[in-house]
Amino acid sequence: MTLVVGTAALAPLLCRRLGEESVRRLSLWIAIALVAYRLIGIPFHAWAYQAPMKSQLPFQICGILFFIDAWVLWKRSYLAYEIAYFLTMAGTLQALITPDVRYAFPHIEFLVFFVSHGMPVFAIFWATFVFGFRPRFVSIFKSFAATLVYAACLVPVNALLDTNFMFLRAKPAGASLLDQFGPWPWYLVGAGGVALVLFFVVYLPFLPGNLRRRTRAARAG
Repeated sequence: MTLVVGTAALAPLLCRRLGEESVRRLSLWIAIALVAYRLIGIPFHAWAYQAPMKSQLPFQICGILFFIDAWVLWKRSYLAYEIAYFLTMAGTLQALITPDVRYAFPHIEFLVFFVSHGMPVFAIFWATFVFGFRPRFVSIFKSFAATLVYAACLVPVNALLDTNFMFLRAKPAGASLLDQFGPWPWYLVGAGGVALVLFFVVYLPFLPGNLRRRTRAARAG
């Protein structure tokens, strides 16, 4: 956990001293690495987790984030950043803090879990500290709306593939927070409420700075 977060925080800070062209090239290579890893990861994850190939398709939030983050770094898309920031910090980072792994280091499943969840965190830290992107208050609702739309798109995918991406069809087999929200479909409502609360929490570090900027803009106006 320390290695993942430390690398994600320090590398962008060190690279801020590079020229614009070097930053552009590095950002492009990181974007390529994100997409390549996730595509190669489909059969690799199936082998590492000893799971069906279809269950490792990149449709979970952590999987689709690889492509959103790649778009952020390649195109410097602020809209994609708004969505990716909250999904990463409220979801992927939480998974790193409370990892759901059956084996300890150096088992392959352990390594795959931390690499898979660490790369989106690295990308978001890069966009935040190198590009200077910052989420706004309205970004909370943009990201939440995007999550609901994406979940709706996964309903037919789950039905077609007989999968359970985003746990839309059933709760996890093991104990989880979703157990506190009742049976299907009520646990989905509870999960949505928890996600919205977490979005507000991970926005708090940027609230003072955004308020100061808004105050300065109002005075200047």
